[in-house]
Amino acid sequence: MSGGTERSAVARIIRAIPPDQESSVPVDGLPEPAAAGAVVTLLSAFGALAITTDPATGALRVRAATTTAALFLKSLAEYVEQNSAVLHNWSRIGTSEPPYDEQEILSGPQFLYFMERRRMSAFSDAAPLRSVRVSQVVVKRVGQLSGPEYLVMHDPAARQFQLPGGHARDGDQDASDVAVRELQEELPGFVFDSSIDQLIGLGIIDITAVSRSYGVSTRYQISFFHLQSGRRSLLAGPGGRWLAERDLLDADARVEGMTLNLAGLRKLDQTVAGGIACLPASLPRTTRSALPELARRKPLEFWSFVVGVVGIVLTVVIYFIQD
Repeated sequence: MSGGTERSAVARIIRAIPPDQESSVPVDGLPEPAAAGAVVTLLSAFGALAITTDPATGALRVRAATTTAALFLKSLAEYVEQNSAVLHNWSRIGTSEPPYDEQEILSGPQFLYFMERRRMSAFSDAAPLRSVRVSQVVVKRVGQLSGPEYLVMHDPAARQFQLPGGHARDGDQDASDVAVRELQEELPGFVFDSSIDQLIGLGIIDITAVSRSYGVSTRYQISFFHLQSGRRSLLAGPGGRWLAERDLLDADARVEGMTLNLAGLRKLDQTVAGGIACLPASLPRTTRSALPELARRKPLEFWSFVVGVVGIVLTVVIYFIQD
């Protein structure tokens, strides 16, 4: 059969499935019996069918599960007949948080993300469909007023924040090689210098989660490192944010409304002696003077301080002028 003939045949099978108010029909009684069983099996994955077994003959019988499901089948048949895709953007990676617009709901990766989330929660033995090796780096600084802070980077595909790092690629020698390459790619102007930079291994953590980039359940083997450097400063770049220690391990924390992809770090925290909080600062020589940091973090208090100082200076000046 030609492509158009095959599409018409599948559409006829779908249209022949009775709505929920009517009696079910034998699967082998549907049009194109050689293909009907496969079509019914596929449609059952959408939950749109009510499938029963005839007690007398043992034959499978089928009808739409609900009125809405019957309408879904009618719509799907039209898509099949017209050779039009229901979902799109399969070449684009990345999912998003709700609320969703029409383009996001009908995006292939977004639909797959919902499918995989449901599969992983519904079946205790559900296996991940993808496996990757990842390296991530803990970068810590301690300000005079802010206390410990940790660098996180924005992942535009996943629309989340996570530690600096990424997936292993062909050509990477080992996990530390991945970490060095990712730091150099993500931090502006950073070139790893073994004379002043050092990566301390913190451990390897296995995490299974639904990928926010590809929408599929993935086993992540994450190698964690702690950067220790003699640099006086480190540029985070436009995608970088410094996260307070109290938020680092909070599963509900948000940065600019986006979630944090730090499940692996939270698991690692339970294996590191004293937890992540006991790690030394990555940049021990990097300190901020108190006033600039106060201006950055507490502008109202800073300007109140400035106004107070100016007031004292003016009072002293006026006192001496009057004398």
